Amino acid sequence: MLSRLRHSSLVEPLLQQGGLVRQRGPFSMYWLNGPDGCDAQRAPELVIVHDLVPERIDNNIGRYVVHDLLPMIQQVRAEYGAVAIYAWPSGTSHEVYTTLVGMVVWSIHADVRIAWRWFYQNTLDALADGSSDVDDPTDFIGPFRNIYRRIADLWAGDSLLDVGTSHGFLPLLLSRWAGAGRAGGVRGVDKNSFLIRIARAQAAEQRLPARFDQVDLFEPAADRLPRFDTVTALHLLEHLPMRRTEDALERLWQLTGKRLIVNVPIEAEPNAEFGHEQVFDVPRLERLGSRLDADTRCFEFHGAWLVADRR
Repeated sequence: MLSRLRHSSLVEPLLQQGGLVRQRGPFSMYWLNGPDGCDAQRAPELVIVHDLVPERIDNNIGRYVVHDLLPMIQQVRAEYGAVAIYAWPSGTSHEVYTTLVGMVVWSIHADVRIAWRWFYQNTLDALADGSSDVDDPTDFIGPFRNIYRRIADLWAGDSLLDVGTSHGFLPLLLSRWAGAGRAGGVRGVDKNSFLIRIARAQAAEQRLPARFDQVDLFEPAADRLPRFDTVTALHLLEHLPMRRTEDALERLWQLTGKRLIVNVPIEAEPNAEFGHEQVFDVPRLERLGSRLDADTRCFEFHGAWLVADRR
């Protein structure tokens, strides 16, 4: 993955050769080794170049990958067959997707810490921007802006635990917004050690008191967590096998002192790029919530929600 801005000296020869194959959104594909000049030792190979500048390095990289890059790759492979693509990742659809997002971030600056700083700062600023309420379902920031605001309104008590926090956007935002008494009680956990490291680094860099720890909900470390007034699980359950759903909800409930908040996307089929394994709607969350000894309510707002309060 090359950045047109940072790797201009490498991209310029591709432009001079006139080897543009496809362009879609911020991505272009060029021949690194064109078919005409190849032999048994030198196979045709493509390279991906993006036009994103530092101000556009944010969570919408995922949007561009899903809606622009991956469809463009399908078109190219339909025309040229299994042509090699320089540094193309391997693995499941979800692993390819997450690696491509990371490759875009890493390509933008020689110091990866600066690249991730841009990613977080731009995303958090966009999430906190109350003047921007464009409701675009393909946007990877706007819907979560509304989801996080609803969480802030639903937060009961002082402490909050975000399970499956991923990049940690919610704890970081709540630490920005919360008063002094609440800000120190925000914590995010995730089983992904890399995501926890970069979220923790951003909290330290921005001097936010949010705490991040590597914890798998199904491992003994989760049993040692204290109860939190509010526990959130946003876009978590759809990543689990169906057989583990009820166990996960019960474990979340055991960590809840006052209120459990669950939000899941509503999909017709599980999204493979995002690593989804099952689908939900409001009636299914209602059935799951009925198994808890709690006062529950379910509703639809940028996905399906379950809010469970201790009696």
